[in-house]
Amino acid sequence: MSKKANLIFMAVVLVVFAVFLAAEGAEAFCIYNYTDIRIGVGQVGGGTTNVFKQFSAIPKQGEKACCNWTNKDCNKKGKRDSEVAFDVYMLDERSLCHNVTIPAGGYVLVKGKNGVYNCEGHGY
Repeated sequence: MSKKANLIFMAVVLVVFAVFLAAEGAEAFCIYNYTDIRIGVGQVGGGTTNVFKQFSAIPKQGEKACCNWTNKDCNKKGKRDSEVAFDVYMLDERSLCHNVTIPAGGYVLVKGKNGVYNCEGHGY
């Protein structure tokens, strides 16, 4: 293969990869744990009223927890821009952030270290 063909091939691979990543983010809301602790997340708004089906997760440091915004348990209205809300807490149940509200296609960044933490809600 020539250098030009290699460059074109790599460009196509990068475009396909970028489209894949964009599609993944567009199909789910996610809670990202960028802290030095393990956190708990519980959905407090926009999801099902059935407590056994509500979104909850315990993402480890550097991990995320997601739910597809078309899932009616996570997003009862089923629209990408419907509001969903979460409480984020330490595993000893101390609250870090209360009622963080985002569109169902958005995401929450939980950041911090050494006892100083914050949550940032973002749209899609």
